[in-house]
Amino acid sequence: MQYFPMQIKKPMIKFEVPWEDQIPPPCVEAPEKSYKKAKPMYHKVIWHNCENCNIHYMSENPQLRAYVCDKCWRKIPHFRTTKKLKKVRSWPLEYILLYMFGCSLCLLIIAYYLWMD
Repeated sequence: MQYFPMQIKKPMIKFEVPWEDQIPPPCVEAPEKSYKKAKPMYHKVIWHNCENCNIHYMSENPQLRAYVCDKCWRKIPHFRTTKKLKKVRSWPLEYILLYMFGCSLCLLIIAYYLWMD
């Protein structure tokens, strides 16, 4: 006996709700609203471990204080420099243009040989 898709009958499942014609009790959620659940709230983690004393502390930006708590941050010596840095010498414009010309010429020669082969 062959079965065709039209001949196969699937059993219909009927969900019975005890309060079909009644108002649902206040402690039970209505079946129509059961699929409409709100998204859970996610909170940003602000608890971190201190690198020095290994206690938990709260901070929204721990990377600004090197992942240490306030007490350890106050204990760490903070140094300031009074000497100004020297300005870095840059290349003259002629050297930059000469270098770019040499690189371009090298790439043109490579492209020429690749094109001819």
